[in-house]
Amino acid sequence: MKVYKDMKRFQEVRGMPFVDVGTRVEITFKPDVERGVVKGYDGSMNLVILVDGHKHPDHYHPQWNIRYVTDDGSLIEEYGA
Repeated sequence: MKVYKDMKRFQEVRGMPFVDVGTRVEITFKPDVERGVVKGYDGSMNLVILVDGHKHPDHYHPQWNIRYVTDDGSLIEEYGA
């Protein structure tokens, strides 16, 4: 599956200008939280995220149980289920 790294289209279509390649995220799978980094997006406008400690990225909906954070962990934006 193709991964797009130019995030401009994603930002415009999804209305999420704060998301870019390299943005840190926290994905909640209650009760667990996995942390990772945005690598791009796919043709369905879902994010391609490499979870810390994993070898391969996975695809995630950008507004489902996800927090966007700065490198120091400060909250940028948060979406629940």
